[in-house]
Amino acid sequence: MKFSEFIGKLVRLKMLNEPFTFILDDPSGNSFVQNPLAPEPDPKMQIKHYVRTLEQDKLIGCVSSENNENDADKDFNITGEVLTFPTNCSECNAPCFTNMKVTTIPYFKEVIIMATNCEACGERTNEIRSGAGIEEKGVKITKFIRDENDLKLDVVRSDTCSVSIPEVDVEVSFSGNGRYTTVEGLIQSIKEELKRTNPFICGDSATNDTKEKMDALFNKLESLVGLTVILDDPCGNSFVEKADSVQNYERTFEQNEELGLNDMKTENYTSSS
Repeated sequence: MKFSEFIGKLVRLKMLNEPFTFILDDPSGNSFVQNPLAPEPDPKMQIKHYVRTLEQDKLIGCVSSENNENDADKDFNITGEVLTFPTNCSECNAPCFTNMKVTTIPYFKEVIIMATNCEACGERTNEIRSGAGIEEKGVKITKFIRDENDLKLDVVRSDTCSVSIPEVDVEVSFSGNGRYTTVEGLIQSIKEELKRTNPFICGDSATNDTKEKMDALFNKLESLVGLTVILDDPCGNSFVEKADSVQNYERTFEQNEELGLNDMKTENYTSSS
């Protein structure tokens, strides 16, 4: 394609004379595209989180460029002690430490809990990962908040779990970070996630209508009694204490495709396909 033809095509796309697909790929994960339907999901937008390659980690300075593959492996007893390893704060990038512990949640399963506390800026984060892999079926958990005691119930939200509250038309897809919290803490994290994943609904760039809409939504989320919380986890690694309904379901082809299960060979994997 000649340069003039390419420029002409860009002009036509800018004038919306032709439909087109816009793809934004950011290894750092710090880019956003405004959702005009926030806090509802945009059916025309698809967000995929992925594990960075070693080259991408080196590019953004997450690891040293030196090759440490030949370093001797060290044996750790991760079930009997808290492991500590150096990292950088996700907010200010100052050096800090992350603590990791493998534990078992009653009536659930073994999980890996990681917590980071930055002494430089005060940022605190916690993350939970399943220690048992992907379950055979997905799970959909429903909990109706009847009184203040329900707010104190334990919740495990995995990194593949979406959360919805039908009374206020809110749906938050998985964020890439699992959480071990309470029902009240889960609602609070939803409010924070809405602000983080939709930066155009807050601040100076937001219109008055958008600000009023989001203020009304956050006000509704202040009074939690009477709301229904629904967790939908295709990996089956989420849990709500004293849930009203727990439904296991067969994953769809699209869900298996997103989790990378359709191309995963678990039997006779040494033979050619």
